[in-house]
Amino acid sequence: MAWLESCLNHLAEFSAAAMMFMVAAEVIGRYAFRHTLEGVGVFDMTQFMMVGITYLALAHTQALKAHISVDLVLSRLPPRGRLITETVGYVLALIFFAVVVWQTWNRMAWSWQVGEATVGVERFPVWPARLIVPVGSFMLCLRFIGDIIQNLSRLVKSKGRES
Repeated sequence: MAWLESCLNHLAEFSAAAMMFMVAAEVIGRYAFRHTLEGVGVFDMTQFMMVGITYLALAHTQALKAHISVDLVLSRLPPRGRLITETVGYVLALIFFAVVVWQTWNRMAWSWQVGEATVGVERFPVWPARLIVPVGSFMLCLRFIGDIIQNLSRLVKSKGRES
C-alpha cells in the first residue's frame, strides 16, 4: 500500500509542478508578450490540478503523520492515553472519509453519466477531477484502517506489559 500512496503523492507533486509552469507561462505570456494561452483552459486545468494536489497526497501525508494535530492536549497525556485518543481520532476520521468516498463517488458517477463539462472557451469533462476525490479519500481510509490496527496492537502490547 505504501508504494501506491507514494505513487499518488508523486502524481500530486507532478500536478503542482505542472500547475506552476502553466500559470507562470500564462502570466509571462500575458505581460511580456501580450499573448495568453488561449484555448488551453489554464484556469480550468489549475482548478482540476488543485483537487489532485490535495486529495492524492492525503494518504501519504497520514503515513508520515504530517497532518495538523493539537499537541497541546495530547502532550499532557500518558503514552497509553495518547494512543487511545489518537486511535479514537482515526476511527472518527475513517467514518468521516468513508462517507466522503461514498458521496463523492456517487457525484462522480452522476457527472460521468450526464457528461458534465466546464463552461468556457474549452469544455473539459468534470468527472476526472471528481474521481480524484473518492480515490484519494479511499486511500486515506485504507491508511486509517492500517493505523487503527497498528495502534490497537500497541495498546494490547502495552496492556500486557502492565499486567
